[in-house]
Amino acid sequence: MVHRLWAAFSFLPFLLLLLGLSRATMADVIVVSPKDSLIDAVQMAQTGDEIQLEAGDYFLPAGESLVTTGKAILIRGTRGVDGAWLSRIHSINASAIEHNGTVEELELEDLAFTGIVDGVSGTDTPVALRVFQGRVFVRDCLFDQCHAPTQDGAAVQNIGASTGHLTLF
Repeated sequence: MVHRLWAAFSFLPFLLLLLGLSRATMADVIVVSPKDSLIDAVQMAQTGDEIQLEAGDYFLPAGESLVTTGKAILIRGTRGVDGAWLSRIHSINASAIEHNGTVEELELEDLAFTGIVDGVSGTDTPVALRVFQGRVFVRDCLFDQCHAPTQDGAAVQNIGASTGHLTLF
C-alpha cells in the first residue's frame, strides 16, 4: 500500500510540469476597445498572445509608446468590408511602438498609424514604429500622415542593421 501511494506522488511533479507547460503554450486573445488603455493591454500581454483592436481611434498619451520588448505578440486591427483600416493608432512626440533588443518577434497587422514627432531632441524617434535590434513583421498596415520633420525616419525606423529585422508585406 505504501509503495502504491509513493508511485502516485512520484507522478505528481510530472503532472504539474505538464500542466505548467500547457499553460505556457496557450495564447490569449486580448480584445481592446478605444475606451480601454492600449498601453495596459500591451503591458498585460504575454508571449504568444494576440491583442485584437476593435474599430476606432487609439490615442496614446503625448510622449508615450507601446513597449513590446521581450514579448512575441501579435497586435491586430480591424478592417472594413471595403478593406479600410478601422483601427487607428495616434501618437504625439513618441514612436507609437518601440521594439528593442530582443529575439522575440512582434507582428503587426491591419493597423493604421498617424501622428507627429516635433520638438523631440535627437533624430531617432519615428512616428509609428522604432525597431532597435529586434524582429518585427508588418502586414497590411497603413502609415498615414506620419510627420517627423526633425527625425531620420518619419514613419518607421530600423536601427541596428546587423541585428534589426523589419519585414513589411
